[in-house]
Amino acid sequence: MFNIPTYEEANAIIARNDAFYKSCYVIDGCVVEVFNYRLAQGSDFVKESAEELRGLTFVKQSDGVWKRYIMLHKFFNVNQTEGYMLEDLTDTKVVRTQPKLDGSMIRFIELSNGKIVAKTKMGFDNEQATAANRLYDESVCNPGSLRAIVQASLKNGYAHIFEYVALTNRIVVPYKEEKLVLLQTRKEDTGEYLNLDDWFLPDAALYNGYDVASSYDSNLSIEELLCDAEVEEDIEGWV
Repeated sequence: MFNIPTYEEANAIIARNDAFYKSCYVIDGCVVEVFNYRLAQGSDFVKESAEELRGLTFVKQSDGVWKRYIMLHKFFNVNQTEGYMLEDLTDTKVVRTQPKLDGSMIRFIELSNGKIVAKTKMGFDNEQATAANRLYDESVCNPGSLRAIVQASLKNGYAHIFEYVALTNRIVVPYKEEKLVLLQTRKEDTGEYLNLDDWFLPDAALYNGYDVASSYDSNLSIEELLCDAEVEEDIEGWV
């Protein structure tokens, strides 16, 4: 179960813990606030139940209600913090593995005026969000297009989380082609992650043939995956 704060709860977290903060924007006359973290420790996330304060976004509607848009919740590397140490995960069964793409997390939200815009974890006014908006604007509303799947997800209450990769956006892994790859789909209201192979969407046919992050069922243990990570090249890791 995911604890997704309301607007009031998110403000209460940043009021009592300065590891978390918010950024305020006015975009096309629409008021938007984005909640994030600075150098928060694992204990800060656990203590505050703040795993969703990782680009959590609220758009103020005409009636004063704050509409919420989630991203990926905060997760940690193995051996990075308490609760994620290898000994904590010894009995954890790995049922599905996905390569960790090495770019910038992107999602699209709808402003109160109906305009759809892209954002990263950090906000709207950066080159990655600008590039995502360009790719959205350049696409046409045909089945399988970026515009079609974004509009369908927003209409049906699903959060599509993408990764923007490009030769000019390299962090560790080189990518020759600029594109948005669909990483995960979550239910906007509950945060539940959906298997990308099993979308329960009325217009699921729109998604055929689109760039989706590869995933596979895995019989490898966490220990075996850690050993592979020592020798694999051109991959940042696995989720």
